[in-house]
Amino acid sequence: MRIAIYSDNFYPELSGITDSIMTVGKELARRGHFINYYVPRYSKEDYLSLHRERNLDMGPNIEVHSLPSFPIPTGTGQGRLAPPLMWSFPSIKKFDPDIVHFHLLGGTGLEAVIASWVFGKPLVGTNHTPFIEFLHYLPLRAKWLDKLILGYDSWLYNRCGFVASPAHSIFDAMASFNARIPHEVVSNPIDVNLFNPHYPKAALKKKFVFPEFTLLYVGRLAEEKNIAVTLKAAALLKEKIPAFNLVLVGKGAYEKELRG
Repeated sequence: MRIAIYSDNFYPELSGITDSIMTVGKELARRGHFINYYVPRYSKEDYLSLHRERNLDMGPNIEVHSLPSFPIPTGTGQGRLAPPLMWSFPSIKKFDPDIVHFHLLGGTGLEAVIASWVFGKPLVGTNHTPFIEFLHYLPLRAKWLDKLILGYDSWLYNRCGFVASPAHSIFDAMASFNARIPHEVVSNPIDVNLFNPHYPKAALKKKFVFPEFTLLYVGRLAEEKNIAVTLKAAALLKEKIPAFNLVLVGKGAYEKELRG
């Protein structure tokens, strides 16, 4: 099967969505499918900030097509918007996918919807998160604008033949979503080779000078992650367990406030 995947988030952006679609793509390729990604083009600074290489080799059967984009405010601090200017169309025509699959509602999502219509391909969408949680990043806030964007969110996924989401609550948040469209909750993938209980915990604690009782947060440093609640809970726990240590690992727009 030949699958065209459109996403507003991709490597090197630190994002669970990035990890999810890359993990799925690699596994599909391992099973013999062919994957073409259509994603924003990131700047040199985006790679340098996370010490990541610009040349990404995802192995055989996978191609990554970077679309012209510009920076936008998001929780990762690395957000990009690729305007739907149909830059992917020559590649799509040559690739001739069996399915067009989009993630998120930005420029790549809209371009995927248009591509599926122009080339007559089945359209699948995955809604990863309630978009209402990200409206505070908009430079302009108004009720009519919030309503317009949330309506657009549902409109986009209403174009699909099937919609997936990692949680029921996301479907509930899509006020105008057509429930007659086939949709299912599909859990995010996990790389069991990376996340397993066999890592030498004691040796790692010694290497990083962590006390015996350490709580580790690894992820995006963003307001919607409610890290402030974790900090308050950690302060209370510290009163009962003086040796307790909280470690935050990640990067994002909220990092400056957390350090302050």
